[in-house]
Amino acid sequence: MEAITSEPLAVQLRRRAFALLLKSRLQVNAALYRRRAMKPDERIVTQIPMRELWTDRGPLTVARGQSLGPADVAAVLQTHKITTELRFAVADVGHPLRWLDPVEFVAFWKTDARGRVVGAEATAIRLEDFPGEQCYVVSEWREVNSEAPILLFERHH
Repeated sequence: MEAITSEPLAVQLRRRAFALLLKSRLQVNAALYRRRAMKPDERIVTQIPMRELWTDRGPLTVARGQSLGPADVAAVLQTHKITTELRFAVADVGHPLRWLDPVEFVAFWKTDARGRVVGAEATAIRLEDFPGEQCYVVSEWREVNSEAPILLFERHH
């Protein structure tokens, strides 16, 4: 039950509105704090296309480059040594960002990705055009102070 005051109704309404605003801001700030407090190794991919990349140690200072089609990916793989010069990641919404070592990447490329890479100039994706109705949009990322590209495979299914 609310207390009866001698304050005009307009003042009471302003106080109540301010209290509600303050409460909602506190809730938003608490949510932001929880978001920042999440450990990097607990993060999952929440949207595609990706806006940032991270490892289990935290966010990377990277810039997204061009999209790569099947021929572009093959050219990058021929230009750089898979064992030392390239890094690979797979983004699948609802799952952690998965970093592949060279051996895992070769298996991934041969059994899953090759034949499912969307063309670099594609403006739309038709899943039924790909085996198993899944495909990958591939983009090249560059880390600050590094010439070696990161190939990101964003899974669509």
